[in-house]
Amino acid sequence: MANYEAQVCVVAGGPSGLSAAVQAAEDGASVIVLEKAAAVGGAANMGMGPLGIGTRYQKQNMQDVTVEQAFNMFMEYTHYNVTPV
Repeated sequence: MANYEAQVCVVAGGPSGLSAAVQAAEDGASVIVLEKAAAVGGAANMGMGPLGIGTRYQKQNMQDVTVEQAFNMFMEYTHYNVTPV
């Protein structure tokens, strides 16, 4: 087993983790990113955009989606490969 040393260890290479790792490296720290998946990117690899529930636009277009329905659609779309927070 290899041993690694760094000043900063970022756990999870999703959008937030990669941003933190880049910032730490730009600030001069040595950084290691740990990712459980075969590729970094996390939910950003799924091409999802911002989502508003109960917005005026939804109501104007008679789109009735609950938070629970949206959550379930997102989890199914990502094949449960993201960690819900």
